[in-house]
Amino acid sequence: MLEYLELDNVGPAPRMEVVEFQVVQGERLADGVRTSVKTTIERLRLNDGTCCAARAEFAEDYWRGAISVDCLTRHAPFVVVELRRQHQLRSDDR
Repeated sequence: MLEYLELDNVGPAPRMEVVEFQVVQGERLADGVRTSVKTTIERLRLNDGTCCAARAEFAEDYWRGAISVDCLTRHAPFVVVELRRQHQLRSDDR
């Protein structure tokens, strides 16, 4: 799974927005895939308050130096991949 997430060009894969830490659909999804991704996000409740708060807490702990990028990678791989993709990693981890 991590090998897939760490690809430089993930194309239409789901992504995370860094304001409310919601999982959103990739921009270039075909219509049928778009529906499947939306259904999956809803079914797994990936954007409920608990999930968004957990992603936010991991990111904020990382940004303030309370956890390392290695810890973030182990416990929240999607968050670290998205922070990397969005150039939001601390300068010493780039």
